[in-house]
Amino acid sequence: ELRCKFGLVNGLPLLQGEPDLLALWLLLYPGDIEAHLDAMNSAGQRSNSKFQPISEHEYVRFWGMCIAARQFSEKGKHLWSDGESEGVRSSPDFDTFMSEHRFATIRRMIPNICPTSASDPWLRFRPMIEGFNENRAKVLHADGDVTADESMSAWQPRLDKYGGLP
Repeated sequence: ELRCKFGLVNGLPLLQGEPDLLALWLLLYPGDIEAHLDAMNSAGQRSNSKFQPISEHEYVRFWGMCIAARQFSEKGKHLWSDGESEGVRSSPDFDTFMSEHRFATIRRMIPNICPTSASDPWLRFRPMIEGFNENRAKVLHADGDVTADESMSAWQPRLDKYGGLP
C-alpha cells in the first residue's frame, strides 16, 4: 500500500496540494511491476547465468532516468559523460545514478515484459496501454467540472508568418 504525503482516501492517495509524484507514477504504472520484474529477471537468467536480478528500485530509477533524459541535449552514451555540455545546462552525468552498462542491461530486458506475435504487431504494446488505462480509471477520478484549455484543441497550422498574432 502506497502512502502519499496527505494520507489515503478509500485506499487511494489523496492528491491535494503537492502530490507525491512517485506514488502517483507507481499507481498509474501499466500492469504489475512485480510480474514485469519476474519476466525480465527470468529472461536474464536464461540468457546469462551471471545475470544480476533487477530490483524494483533499479527499475523505477531506470524509468526516472528515461524521463529525465528528455531534459538534456545529450543523447545515448553522452548522458553518462561528465565532460562539458553543449547546451546551457551542465552535463547530466547519469553515472551518479546507474552505470551505463546496467542501464543497457535493463533496457535489453524490457521486451520480455510483453508477449509477441507475428500476426499482431501491436500485441507487445497493448498490455501496457490497457494496463495504464485500467489504472488510470481506478486511480484518477475527474471532478464534475471540466475546464477546456488549448491542449484539448486540435492543432491548426497557421499559413501566415505570424500565425494570426499582432
